[in-house]
Amino acid sequence: MISLNLASTISTKVEGFVPEQIIRKEDRNGIILEDYSAKELDIDEGTLVEGIKELNGWMWLRNTITNDLGWVPMEKLKVLE
Repeated sequence: MISLNLASTISTKVEGFVPEQIIRKEDRNGIILEDYSAKELDIDEGTLVEGIKELNGWMWLRNTITNDLGWVPMEKLKVLE
């Protein structure tokens, strides 16, 4: 089971869901261990992308043409040989 936690920043009061793997829990609080964005990447079939990081069945990608970044489900990707 994948666990997501609601997190908020101290300085800007922005809230969002963050994967449990990147949170170090301390009592009722936690510290986010790395930068995280929940942005999904819109891509068309045949778009060439570069995989950067895999997490919970999703891949953080860079579109090689536009340099846009975002998450795409691994099941939607095909590895080129």
